[in-house]
Amino acid sequence: MYNIFICDDNKEIADSIKSKVLNSMSNNIKHITMFNSAFELRSELKSRKRPIDIVIMDIDLGDANGIDLSGEILELYPCAQIIFVSGYDKYYTKVYNVEHIYFIKKPVNTGELKAALVKAEKKLLESKREVFYIKTKKGYTCICLNTIYYFEKDRRKIVAVTSNGRYSFFGKFDEIMDKLNNKFIRCHNSYVINLNAVETMALKHFEMSNGVNIPISKTYKNEVQESFMDFIEDIV
Repeated sequence: MYNIFICDDNKEIADSIKSKVLNSMSNNIKHITMFNSAFELRSELKSRKRPIDIVIMDIDLGDANGIDLSGEILELYPCAQIIFVSGYDKYYTKVYNVEHIYFIKKPVNTGELKAALVKAEKKLLESKREVFYIKTKKGYTCICLNTIYYFEKDRRKIVAVTSNGRYSFFGKFDEIMDKLNNKFIRCHNSYVINLNAVETMALKHFEMSNGVNIPISKTYKNEVQESFMDFIEDIV
């Protein structure tokens, strides 16, 4: 089920796109949010009320640029799939400044939009195990798994230590393990590490690429050694 953003400064066009989206993928839609200005969308981004999966973005928003706005979205939600729409040919080359999956010329054709949505769904399924969502009082934060060094347990909270900083949230390791890929292993009651971020595996600890040593407890020692050897064999 996907959260979809539609941003177009022409309300009639936005409503028409929404109708076409509902006809194309109604069974897979969790929520559709409509915006008629960049200001409205930026306000939503600040609130982070919900994750963003698919964005259908008009490029010419009057006093704002949909290409730049899409870049801001991708900074917060790297796996969001951007579908650009525009009535102007001049944007065909400029859209390549931002990662996107489709460019549709207005008026939006139902068949083209459906093809774009199918492609977006496919890409989202491929990227599903590449990100981790953290829910806090401020809203949702999307973290790319390859930026995470390790998770550390801190009483009732878990801290995700990443190359972009530390993110704290309430949770349990048992709850997050199913949301991670097989590169993450538990090596201690207080730590889950990313094998991609390991520099060296010593007898009783991992030396991580950020310079931190993470202990390996006796409880997880055999399982950790086996997982690490399998990991090495896969990349050699």
